[in-house]
Amino acid sequence: MINNFGKNLNKTEEIKNLSEFESTPDTLNIDKIDNSCIEAGLEINQFADSIINEGAELSAHFPEIKDCFETESLEEINQEIVNLKQEANDSIAWVKERFNLSKMEKEIFLDIEIQGSEEFREKIKNSLKFLSLAPEKLDFSQKYIKRIQEWEHSGMNMFKDKPTFEIGELWKNGDEVYLASGIAHDAYHSFLCENSQDAEGNISAKAFTGKEAEKKCLAFQIDALDKIKKSDYMKDNQEIVQEHIDGLKEHLIDPTYQDIPYEERNW
Repeated sequence: MINNFGKNLNKTEEIKNLSEFESTPDTLNIDKIDNSCIEAGLEINQFADSIINEGAELSAHFPEIKDCFETESLEEINQEIVNLKQEANDSIAWVKERFNLSKMEKEIFLDIEIQGSEEFREKIKNSLKFLSLAPEKLDFSQKYIKRIQEWEHSGMNMFKDKPTFEIGELWKNGDEVYLASGIAHDAYHSFLCENSQDAEGNISAKAFTGKEAEKKCLAFQIDALDKIKKSDYMKDNQEIVQEHIDGLKEHLIDPTYQDIPYEERNW
């Protein structure tokens, strides 16, 4: 059993060593790393607890050995196991933080995959509920966005395994109604991208990025908010929604935020 415990400690080092590569989550099999962390953590904790419990049971069954030298040695071994267990769990926690594994949980809601922390997933689900107040906008978003993902930056990423709306820090303090309209906004980016392909599959970046594309997406977003505002559910909160609409209309005149480099888009 102690040998198995040692093997599992080695497993945490193997997992941690994966992080030495200058890689991003997109270039490694994150699911494999996540599964390895879970398996190693379970096995390490089970083995450590089992060894400690067996020592405690031995002392309980043979109280006469409490004051002997071997009992003191057993206590030292137990403490060493506890220390090793903590070290192994610290290594696993380090790996999880390195690869944002806490943000890898996913679920399907209203036919869209949501991937991120529990708090993120709950907020996006609430936003999708608001978007459902404009059914045609929700239908459109379901067609052109297949994943909404908690990310370091915000934007529509058409080049992952499925069209993914990545959301940065915006979601933490963002109003859920505004987030709903943001989903519709980026669904329109996805629509423009998909429909920019020629017969050979080439994509025209100008068709879905830049000032003119933003104006189209903003207009679509404003229309989504207007339909949400007019729903029976929002009849007592129309002023809040109208404030969002008025703000977006100002951007619509001459949008400039699209010129901010992607890596600086932390909204």
